[in-house]
Amino acid sequence: MTQYPDLHCAQAASAEELTQFFQSHRVIRHSAIERRIHQIQTAGTPLTEDPGIVKPMQWLVQTLVIQLKALLHRLDELNQTIEQLFQSLPDAAFFEALPGAGPPI
Repeated sequence: MTQYPDLHCAQAASAEELTQFFQSHRVIRHSAIERRIHQIQTAGTPLTEDPGIVKPMQWLVQTLVIQLKALLHRLDELNQTIEQLFQSLPDAAFFEALPGAGPPI
């Protein structure tokens, strides 16, 4: 939503740009990328183009994206802290050696 805030922006992008975008977001299957590009290019008419509806919703989504990025960053920090604490436990090696067990997520 930050790079392509609306359908018109996504449709204006070239197939190469969209391919790079999807690959940078860990979409690796060529068929999935082609399907998504086709869906963007052939998307129907939006339900509304009323700026009084569309613009506030774009702002809301962009705000939520910013909040999600901050939350994901904090979750990464928390997972690193959990991993460090787990490794400091005297029984950490025992629990990692159990079948199907591994380091905490």
